[in-house]
Amino acid sequence: MRRIQLPGVTRPYHSPSSIALGQQCQYAWARQYVDGVRDPNIAWREEFTELKWDHGLGLFVLPSTGERITAAQRGSALGLGLHATAERWYDPKRGVADWAWFPGLVLASGKHLLPEPTAIERVVIEQGIGTIPLPKPAGKRREGEPKVAIRINGIMWAGFVDLEAHGGDELKRLGIVAPDGVAVLDYKSTSSIEKHALTPSELLANPQGALYSIAVGTKLGLRSVPERWVYFESKKIRRALPIDVTAELSRAHDVIGPCADLARTLDMISSSTDAPKNPAKSVTENGVTIPACNLYGPPDRINCRHHQTNGGTCDYQGRRFGSVVHQISKKKENTMALSEEKKAALEAKKAELAAKKAALAAAGGASTDEAGESSADAGESTETPSTPTPAKPKLGAKAKPAEGSQAATIAALAAELAAADKARDAVLAKLRAAVA
Repeated sequence: MRRIQLPGVTRPYHSPSSIALGQQCQYAWARQYVDGVRDPNIAWREEFTELKWDHGLGLFVLPSTGERITAAQRGSALGLGLHATAERWYDPKRGVADWAWFPGLVLASGKHLLPEPTAIERVVIEQGIGTIPLPKPAGKRREGEPKVAIRINGIMWAGFVDLEAHGGDELKRLGIVAPDGVAVLDYKSTSSIEKHALTPSELLANPQGALYSIAVGTKLGLRSVPERWVYFESKKIRRALPIDVTAELSRAHDVIGPCADLARTLDMISSSTDAPKNPAKSVTENGVTIPACNLYGPPDRINCRHHQTNGGTCDYQGRRFGSVVHQISKKKENTMALSEEKKAALEAKKAELAAKKAALAAAGGASTDEAGESSADAGESTETPSTPTPAKPKLGAKAKPAEGSQAATIAALAAELAAADKARDAVLAKLRAAVA
């Protein structure tokens, strides 16, 4: 896999994705936005559905060609394909929406959660947030790079709103509470809804959601903006989940405040050598604290493309112990539960054996006692030779369980039970003979 090296430039604006990366790791942010090192974007290809993960390389590998791509590249390619399909669905002038290719199939799983193009009054697709023109870059503008921005807390912010939908009746049909007849919608492709979908409270604290509400609310003169984020799961069994919130602009400004402070800190980084590696702030997943290094890939390895293990320059030594500890404790929990089950079964066998002994004693009197004693002697002999000679195992014979082990105890009980059954049969035979 070849990475492109971009010339280092001063960043004229911040975006939701750049601030999210800065929150996770300032070193990774500096490598991408100051040093200009990033994996190139790739278009979705249907063969990506058959990618095999190479744990040693920390990459996806195409079975046909051996081409290597990162988990982030595959996710980005799928997201771009899903957005392209939605854009064509709402605006046929951009092309015909392809519902047969994989991104189209993923989007189709949540079509019922989105406004119908023929039922909604008006939509604004992929609009840039803000109205302040951004300066033209020194080199060629990258595809999809924003041209306008909005200034909040002294920082220029740029990005794109997936869908601004106008039409109270259609929004009401979807269950979106929109008193002003307008709502913002965003599409998110994910490998796991349970792991990655934000809760409503998390969405209200999310910089991207806050920026969207401020941009649209300011433009339309609203004090609050309804938002629906639809998560599309990209597994073989596809499903979608809507997360609905009403974003108050005053609260959204409170969310952006700390982000603006971080943006000013990031703007002071002139080289990645000055940036801290993986600060203490981490992400919590299912109750387990995960360093940013372990995101976007298997949880038991460092997946960041800037780390030495993946061909980068970062030598951070952090590891994700939380997941391993969680797995060990879970295994211990299951083992303990299994042991309790076996213990209960053993106690039941003992109780059954005691009941049979009692029945024999009542039926056979002294004869039963003698038979029981002889069977106990046969099954629980404690005499051992002073110089034991190990017997050679016969071919095909089963190995004897270790003394004192659970298997040995069960075997001894089984032998005792068999001897008791034999003694009972002998007593019954004597009784029958006496009656006859």
